[in-house]
Amino acid sequence: MIRYVLVSSLMLIAHFGLTAQTLGTESGGFYYPEKLETWDVKSEFDILFARVPYDVVEEAQTYRWPLFSLRGLMGLPENFALEGTFSTDIVMFNATIGPKWRYDFTEKFHAYLGWDVSWFGGRVNQEQFDQSAYGWLTYPNLSMGYQFGRVLVTLKGELNYLIQLSGRTGQIETSYLSSAFNGFTIAAFVEQPLWKDQYVIIGLRGNTIKFYYPTWILAPTFDKYYFVPEAVLGIRL
Repeated sequence: MIRYVLVSSLMLIAHFGLTAQTLGTESGGFYYPEKLETWDVKSEFDILFARVPYDVVEEAQTYRWPLFSLRGLMGLPENFALEGTFSTDIVMFNATIGPKWRYDFTEKFHAYLGWDVSWFGGRVNQEQFDQSAYGWLTYPNLSMGYQFGRVLVTLKGELNYLIQLSGRTGQIETSYLSSAFNGFTIAAFVEQPLWKDQYVIIGLRGNTIKFYYPTWILAPTFDKYYFVPEAVLGIRL
């Protein structure tokens, strides 16, 4: 299953990258759920910064965790689409893939109903510190977007379920297996033309969540919800 998600996501992203010069040049944003012709693709690169709560990092200063992502979206028949994402912050890697179905309310008002599956894994092995972790999450989600002239505004909500989390510190291994509700995210994205068909993307995400996977190395607990705000800066490729 791990290999399937990783290989599928990487092949999808590779296809987006190879075809971006010919098929991925239609005008429009990435998050905005507008019509995408069958087999046409869009790709996007973004950087995400998160503010992690004090009781997670256990230090007085504010931490911001940069996460670099390459995303691709492929149109499918019957208003469906397939999205794939590959993200990393150097010590952690994440691959996500999932289908979406579009519904058109009006010419400028659209919605996406989707369900993503995500795998993450990471390892740090330096001097006396040897720690690794991997896990599975799933995200049912709903996006609604409206077009204001050439500016695209999209609101997205998603639920977060932790399916599995396994970790190792030295020779000690732990494993957590469940379909537990892990929290939810409310996000807003504004996309505006920068030049030609490239759009600049600015987004804010508010996570109310127990386990925030980019902080796996800190071994956070699961007994309370944290609020983790994120800022997203991206560009359509």
